[in-house]
Amino acid sequence: MDRATRVFVDGNNVMGSRPDGWWRDRAGAARRLIADLTPLARGPGAWTVVFDGPPPDEAAQPVGGLIVEYAPRHGADAADDRIVELLSGLPPGTDAVVYTSDRRLRERAIVLGARVEGASALLRAIAEGAMSETASWGEFEAASPELARLGRGLFDETGLVMLGTIRKDGFPRVSPVEFFIFSGELYLGMIWQSYKAQDLKRDPRCMLMSTVHDKQLPDGEFKMACIATEVTDEAERKAWASALLEHMGWSPEDDDDEPYDLFKIGIVTASFAKIENEDWYRLFWRAGDQAELARGG
Repeated sequence: MDRATRVFVDGNNVMGSRPDGWWRDRAGAARRLIADLTPLARGPGAWTVVFDGPPPDEAAQPVGGLIVEYAPRHGADAADDRIVELLSGLPPGTDAVVYTSDRRLRERAIVLGARVEGASALLRAIAEGAMSETASWGEFEAASPELARLGRGLFDETGLVMLGTIRKDGFPRVSPVEFFIFSGELYLGMIWQSYKAQDLKRDPRCMLMSTVHDKQLPDGEFKMACIATEVTDEAERKAWASALLEHMGWSPEDDDDEPYDLFKIGIVTASFAKIENEDWYRLFWRAGDQAELARGG
């Protein structure tokens, strides 16, 4: 996308793709979407979001390069008609993108020469933009060695981590998964097209947590908020598989005809909590910090 690209967002359609109770407070949901779009609008492209109907009494004000419009009439497809009107008024040859999952608007926009992306693609871009500051395991370990040591110890205790992903319907999914730390990166290998892998391909936000088996947390608990990146580079996949073979005596490359999904984890935040002498002991770190930010009870 370059600066000349015109980007149009079907506001109500994107709002409806978020299972966050938007129907209880449509004006609040619109304000949240506008706030999320504002950082994207500071980048390439001229962004316009269009909502159905007239603006509410407490409509959010546009910020930066984002243009906010409300359809000039009530009723079904009001915002769709306004987006089509805006597309029709563009000079010939203008690069245009429309974000919507509405089938009819998609068809109308394509006829006018626009590229169409689904609401999930926009929500993914918002998520990645909100968590653009990430660190590899090696960078995390260098910046916060004590926290990394505690977390690695809990991970190694069972050889498993609990992975939290976001299902297609917006509900959380929690799955045990094996991990492998190699060359400063934390990798998760998965069965080809497993549900959790499909979750990560659709929305890269995830949580990793050590397994917990006692409510008193005798060894503590370790959590990381992360962004998963699918590993498709063949050289990197083969290097991971070779290291895994040396470490475990097995790798998925042994099954020549069996594909597999592989992700590496970018860490956004990491935390450790433990009860010591009836008090909480906590450590916290965020990507970009040079040491743990908080500790103690």
